[in-house]
Amino acid sequence: MKKHLSFAVIGICICLFSKAQENIEVKAIIDTLTSTNLYGRGYVNNGISKTEFFLKNKFRSMGLIPLTENYSQSFSFPVNTFPGKMSVSINNIDLKPGENF
Repeated sequence: MKKHLSFAVIGICICLFSKAQENIEVKAIIDTLTSTNLYGRGYVNNGISKTEFFLKNKFRSMGLIPLTENYSQSFSFPVNTFPGKMSVSINNIDLKPGENF
């Protein structure tokens, strides 16, 4: 009996999680997070701040209770640095650091 109940619970969970992917709002959020407007959610064109703004507003609109004062948690986000001379070439064509790679 316990095995049947376990399989039933697992089956229900799988169905519920698979349905979440069909949710229109979930798709809209994923589309926004992966859009070019957020610049890959990185430091380029302030994409990380735009993503933060979007997520904070989404959390507020969903009524989520923040674990911190404003849904934020500090973290470091080191960008590419080139501490020494470097060179890369492909087919005898020199590539520019930070631009081509």
